[in-house]
Order: sequence, then C-alpha cells, then structure tokens
Amino acid sequence: MTDEISQGQFADGVLADVLLAIAMTIIATTVIYLVFVALVRVLGTRTMANLSTFDFACMVAVGAVVGRTAVLAKPNLLTGVVALITLFCLQGTFGFIRARERGNRWVNPRPVVLARDGVVDHDALRRVHLVEDELRFAVRRAGLPGLAAVGLVVLESNGSISVIRAAHREAWLEADLPGAIVPVADETASDEAGTPQG
Repeated sequence: MTDEISQGQFADGVLADVLLAIAMTIIATTVIYLVFVALVRVLGTRTMANLSTFDFACMVAVGAVVGRTAVLAKPNLLTGVVALITLFCLQGTFGFIRARERGNRWVNPRPVVLARDGVVDHDALRRVHLVEDELRFAVRRAGLPGLAAVGLVVLESNGSISVIRAAHREAWLEADLPGAIVPVADETASDEAGTPQG
C-alpha cells in the first residue's frame, strides 16, 4: 500500500514538473518574442534589412539568446517542441492582426518618406537611423542619375528602401505615405465644386 502511494506521489510530482516546464517555456518564449519585436520597432525596421557583417553577427547572437532563453536552463526535446509551437502560434497571431488594417498599423511601422521630389528629408533619416550614404546607394542601385530624377525614396515597413522616378508617380502609390499627393480625381471634384454653375 505504501509503495502504491509513493509511486502515485512520484507520478504526480513528475507530471507537475512537466506541466511547470511547459508553462515556463511558453511564458519565456512569449516574453522574449515580444521583447524582440519591441526592440526592432524601437531601433527601426532597417535593423532587419540588408544586414551588414556586424548586423549578421548580432542577429546570430540574438538567435542564440532567444533560443537558450526560450528552452530555459535545461533544454530537452519537450521544451524545444513547446518553444517552437509557441513561436509559430505567436507568428500566426501577429499575422492575423496584420491582416486587419488597424492591426497592421499597430504591428507594422508606417512607411517613411526619406526624399521627395529630389529633396532629402534629413530629419526622417535621423529618425530611422540612416545616413545619406545609404540613401545615395539606394538611388544608384535604382539606376537614377541623381536626386533630380527622384520622385520618392521610401523606407518601407519591412526595412527595404524603394526609389520611385519623378516621372512615374501616381496618387495611388502614395496613399499610405505621410504628405501624400491629392488624387487627381479628388482635385477634379474640388475644382468642379468650386466652379460656379452658369
């Protein structure tokens, strides 16, 4: 009888340890994921795009820290599986949020205009932690001869830089940008509204 009680207590103790390990792994993985997302938002989306050698080394180190933290001090198959499932669930949740317009604005930073009509916005460059050399590189890569040919240079939500030629701009393209140009249809409508009827 005593042996049965002892075995039952041992089984209960093992089950409690397993459940505790699962709960701690889920909490640790969620916290480290949210901290990582917050750091990327604070440091700028450019952190994740076009990694330099030093950026790549930093990302490898971050991956090691995230991995070790997620599976806690004693990594095993169970904690690894739980951490992986938790990460995929978090990614799926954020993907669901991003699918809604309001949620997308909350999760993803808005695009930032770095240059418009050949004029560089140095304040915007400072805000997103970019230097003018990176802007120059993006213009060269787009095959433009200089700033005069630039209609827009935009730091996109994913950290990439888009360059639009001055001759190829449309109102639709700028709809999600600050200081967007007024669509031609709206301008026509306002002109018609302001024109007195004969």
